[in-house]
Amino acid sequence: MAKASASDLAMKWWRALVKLAVQPATPGHEIRKTRKFQAVLTLLPAADGADPVRLTWPAWRAVVRARDHATHAGKLFTALVSADDGGPPPGKSSVVVTMVVLGTSPDDSLDVGDAFTLWRGRDIARGVISRRLYV
Repeated sequence: MAKASASDLAMKWWRALVKLAVQPATPGHEIRKTRKFQAVLTLLPAADGADPVRLTWPAWRAVVRARDHATHAGKLFTALVSADDGGPPPGKSSVVVTMVVLGTSPDDSLDVGDAFTLWRGRDIARGVISRRLYV
């Protein structure tokens, strides 16, 4: 039996890689996608009547809850949220943020004009997608 050359092995490896890349996702193993949006958030007060959460970090993680357009079922996504100006000015409860959202089929739930809720242990903000940012 002849030894396979390096180019033969490389070609086998390449074909296997291409086969995996074009293979449809198996049920239960959907492909995660990343989307970037600009949104307007309205900060919510705590249930005990305390002031809304202050956005003191340049970027922070949160969970995005949104509704699927077709089924109206609730979906959860992971997000990295950043506010350029560090949060709303005193006396205001709205802020423009950039969100990088990760999850299965974010396009089915999040598009321009869609409402969502940000959660970090409790609902901290309600938002509306103002535009999609293409990177």
